[in-house]
Amino acid sequence: MERLYGERGARIYDITTRLSGYRGYYRAALSAANVPREGAVLDVGCGTGMFGAALAEHGRYDIVGVDLSPAMLRIAEENVPSASLYRGDAFHLDEAVPFDHEGGPLTDRKYDLVVTAGMLEYLDSPERALEEMLRLAKPGGSIIVTMIRNNLVGNIASKLYRFTLLDTSILQGADADVEEIRLPASYRNAYLRTLKQSHLLEKRR
Repeated sequence: MERLYGERGARIYDITTRLSGYRGYYRAALSAANVPREGAVLDVGCGTGMFGAALAEHGRYDIVGVDLSPAMLRIAEENVPSASLYRGDAFHLDEAVPFDHEGGPLTDRKYDLVVTAGMLEYLDSPERALEEMLRLAKPGGSIIVTMIRNNLVGNIASKLYRFTLLDTSILQGADADVEEIRLPASYRNAYLRTLKQSHLLEKRR
């Protein structure tokens, strides 16, 4: 785990995702999802802040990020200086603690939008994490879930980064309306089109 989430691993991860165009993918997904361009956003498993950086470029959001790795969070501070960052895990968001800032619990409020990318695959119980994210979304709020596709590229990535590929059927059990986010033809990053898929969950009121 230290290889992936320690200082060196976090820096390599940040460089790799930056060069691969992750920020552009997330911007494209946000545009295709047609979510409002303002409001409170919670990024669960924020990593080094690639999704947060895309959010900051896409709209006027109050961004809160949470991750378990201090090394990842230190880089996220650089990539998304406007975000409020917390250290914690996806199952116990009530227990997340402020990272290098003073602030109240991130669960003191509900969020207009919750996002997560590349995190569920690392969890023993991704359904529990989805329930926690839905709990923190406002009634009628949205969740964007980005997952790794179960194909040759995804299988190679899963062996390299030691995660388990998931079936999108896990999203259907959530108390939300689910639809796939279809990126526009103008988005031309073939690698990330092959690797990733995103879905929009609309929390039922």
